[in-house]
Amino acid sequence: MPRKRIHILFSPAGEIKFTKKHFFVHIKHVVQFLILLLGIYFIIRYCIKMSNFINTKDHRLRNEYLEEKEGSINYYKLLISPEAKKLPLKGDIYCFVMTTKRYHEDRMIAINNTWIRRCDHGVIYTDSNNIDKNVPFIDLFKNLPKEFNHPFWRTIIALQYSFTKISNKFNWYLKTEDDTFIIIEHLKKLLKKYDYNKGYYMEFYNEDLIKNTKDTGTSYVFSKRAMELFSKKLFKNNTLCPYNNNEREGISVCMRSIGIEKLSLSRDNKGRERFKDWDVEMGIHFKKEGKKIRNLSISKKRDRYEDFGSDILSLHHLTPSEMLTIDLFLYHIKINNNKKNG
Repeated sequence: MPRKRIHILFSPAGEIKFTKKHFFVHIKHVVQFLILLLGIYFIIRYCIKMSNFINTKDHRLRNEYLEEKEGSINYYKLLISPEAKKLPLKGDIYCFVMTTKRYHEDRMIAINNTWIRRCDHGVIYTDSNNIDKNVPFIDLFKNLPKEFNHPFWRTIIALQYSFTKISNKFNWYLKTEDDTFIIIEHLKKLLKKYDYNKGYYMEFYNEDLIKNTKDTGTSYVFSKRAMELFSKKLFKNNTLCPYNNNEREGISVCMRSIGIEKLSLSRDNKGRERFKDWDVEMGIHFKKEGKKIRNLSISKKRDRYEDFGSDILSLHHLTPSEMLTIDLFLYHIKINNNKKNG
């Protein structure tokens, strides 16, 4: 008769006995545990290699993307449209709008026909050159690797390109998105209070904008000195200016690391917002139920506009139609107060 037990361990108090079934179950568990450890080991090795790979590509992107030489990431020469080449290379404010080919037929057209024309130099950075050559554009992001197609990378590339490849002779540099309307006259007036030879930057944001700009990007103004410091000390330094999945936080870390001062100008001296994340219907009506307007007094009180400063700088998250309408009322329709002609 075969033995039913396997004696594998003895102690002074006697023997510890396991059945064959228990023995093989324990062996199975040990093997599974070793396989798990092996899997964890290879996962850790993979993550380390990927981290080094990303850091290597990060370094190469910062050092080569704007270089026009064989073997660099962006070897093919960028296309600068004829209209962009006509723009002046010095002045008060350099404006650039970042967009993609997805919005060439709507947002870009609206911007090109409205506020960007009032900048000393206003250009559109995009990822395609399939555009009417009468538009001032540069296909800056055409060869940007997919893994770097993020607002943070596009912003630092655009800043460096603007200052080092186009011109370093502007007092201020404005970066914004393709759903934003800037009132340039108000911006210039505000910036006159500050010395562009000192390191300043300003974010166009309020609490509502922060909630809605996680993926779409933020608008900024940088002084000439801030751009110079960024170009020399930050662009190629992934320690002082590391990648951040949140563009606004990332740019803030970069600027703070070298002492560039952030101007807190989101509200005027009466507490009114200078940057509005504005839904036109809700912004005017407060609440709309069908064709009825709620929360709006029948009286002539204008308190519904109390949060709009008379020197408002920007309106964000607009449709192309809204941009064109705002431009029409701001710049083309004039009120005639001459009673003699009445």
